[in-house]
Amino acid sequence: MENINGSYGRLIRSAISLSIALAVLLTVCKFGVWWFSGSETMLASLLDSVMDGLGAGITFFAVRVSLAPPDNEHNFGHGKAEAIAGLLQAVTVGVTVALVIWHSITQLLHPEPMAHTFWALTVTVVSMLLEILVIRYQMKIISLTQSAAVKADNIHIRADLLFNLGVVMSLAAVELTGVETFDSIFAIALGLVILYGAFSIGRTSINILLDHEIPQQIVSDIRSVVNRFPEVSSLHCLRTRQSGHVYFVQMHLVMNGSLSLARVHRITDRIEDEIRKLHSNMDVMIHAEPEDNQHAEERELRDLYGKHEQE
Repeated sequence: MENINGSYGRLIRSAISLSIALAVLLTVCKFGVWWFSGSETMLASLLDSVMDGLGAGITFFAVRVSLAPPDNEHNFGHGKAEAIAGLLQAVTVGVTVALVIWHSITQLLHPEPMAHTFWALTVTVVSMLLEILVIRYQMKIISLTQSAAVKADNIHIRADLLFNLGVVMSLAAVELTGVETFDSIFAIALGLVILYGAFSIGRTSINILLDHEIPQQIVSDIRSVVNRFPEVSSLHCLRTRQSGHVYFVQMHLVMNGSLSLARVHRITDRIEDEIRKLHSNMDVMIHAEPEDNQHAEERELRDLYGKHEQE
């Protein structure tokens, strides 16, 4: 487990650190361009980069907390710190975008002239290229770790990439047509798109905090694994949840009552080993129950029905 956590931690920290560095660089560049151009869309993009940096910083700290081993007060570990970070990120993004939309509406009603649109376009294009590189790197990390924190950060950067595409379209429209209201209209439209992304991040984080079940495909695979063991009569009380990068699985298995305790123990160990192969870090707990007469009769009927079908 320590090797898994160590590798997991290094991958997550590298992904988040790169995101922080990108956000700091873009914030400095965009602030200078906004100061000289007065573009509302650039202001929206600037504030989004600021929140990217703050959100990534919060996520970096949360990941460190989530990787701490279980202790006497936190028996299941600290994995949900990642989901808390994702939720905080969603809230900060929502508040920031609301302020941008309000400022853009004010600018739309009382427009002011723009300047230095060439530099605004240049910085925005460079920002998009850097964001594409970070997104590609984070996608590799996500495929290896399935980290909720990196997923949230990746969604945020993708939203920023879309935002910057809108900035390019807005500034190009102003440059070509001279109609400066395009700037505020694009800022409002892009703000609404980012709000949707923030809602998606928040919903995912809340689901983890409320112990939403793990992906349905893995749940189906768990049932398939159990069904491969003829000693198991039935499966019930299957419960799953996610905390950080760990999937927790609990279940009750009804087994042949004539089996010895040692035999049942060996079988459940084999089932747990097979289930753990479905995910890189899974905590499995199985409670075995002896089948009563009713269960035994049901199993005999199923076996008999299966023989008839084969004939």
